[in-house]
Amino acid sequence: MADNKKPHKKLPKWLKNTLEVVGALTIFMAGYNLIGPLFYPQGRYFEWWTFPFSIILALIFVGLWSYHEERQAKKAEEQKLKAVKIEAERLKKQQALEAQTEQRAKIRRQKNAQAQNRHKK
Repeated sequence: MADNKKPHKKLPKWLKNTLEVVGALTIFMAGYNLIGPLFYPQGRYFEWWTFPFSIILALIFVGLWSYHEERQAKKAEEQKLKAVKIEAERLKKQQALEAQTEQRAKIRRQKNAQAQNRHKK
């Protein structure tokens, strides 16, 4: 029986990383503000009305950073693949040149041998 479900779209890696980091940060911030006063009542804690703005700013900045890092990694990988390709082409040309040089040397040795045989006669 055919599956008529649409394939679910995977989140980009940078977005997934952003949500994981900001999610953990959200839990730590809320825990700090909720549990902190129980242990240290005289401490300074942030106002709750700033909490959503902090999370939104964290999503923006961490998202931009993650996106930038992923782009940089992709560029580095592309450069690495390009370098490997160039090296492979260089090696191929070098092998072709060596084969051509060997072929010329073989022909030259044959001509020298023929010339020596003519002088011996």
